[in-house]
Order: sequence, then structure tokens, then C-alpha cells
Amino acid sequence: MTKRSARILAVDDDRTMLNLIREVLSKEKFHITTVEGGKEGMKVLNRSRFDLILLDIDMPDVNGFDVLRHIRSRSSDVKVVMVTGLNDLENGVRAMESGANGYITKPFNVKDFVSEVRRVLEL
Repeated sequence: MTKRSARILAVDDDRTMLNLIREVLSKEKFHITTVEGGKEGMKVLNRSRFDLILLDIDMPDVNGFDVLRHIRSRSSDVKVVMVTGLNDLENGVRAMESGANGYITKPFNVKDFVSEVRRVLEL
């Protein structure tokens, strides 16, 4: 897989964060789709396939851990990085134990964020 062919879905309830993720990853030539909220994320995941899902943990409609369970019930090969504003070790450990491939805290350094996306995609 190349950067140009990697399809990424970002799921977050914060439109500003989604716009930032879209801007950063578009500049890196990734194909990025963004959706607001866990329910909408699951609808898109039922229709489309992605190489990486960037998934906020704390969303009001359906939290990220529930969306992650939905993802893992359908596919074990898609990569998932949990993204959260809560910088606590417990959430990071829970994310990895639940099947996430990575964990990023917000606010993030753009360079570190892109490096984590590349690492998880093995680019």
C-alpha cells in the first residue's frame, strides 16, 4: 500500500478536529473521509472499506469503544487508532486491549500525528 492508496476514516464529534485531521492528512496525500459521531461512523463503515480508522473515544451518541467493538466484529485487519482528549493511561491500555493499533491524545503535535498514522499503516 502507498500513501496515495491508503483510505482513512476519521470519526469524531468535534467538527474543528475533523477539519484539522482532513487538512493535515490531505496535505500528506492520503484519501481521507470524515464523519461526525459514532452512529454516523458505523453507517459509513457498513458501506465502505478503509485501511485506517481514526476514532475518538468520547462521543455523545456512541462512544469510540462501542464503535471499535463494531469494527472488530466485522474485520480484524483494518487498522484503528483511538484519539482522545483524555490523557490517561487507563484509556490507552483499554484501547490497546480492545483491539486498537494505536492511541493518540489531543491536542497533538501534527508531525507526531502523521508519524503515528504512517507507523500504523506501515508506510
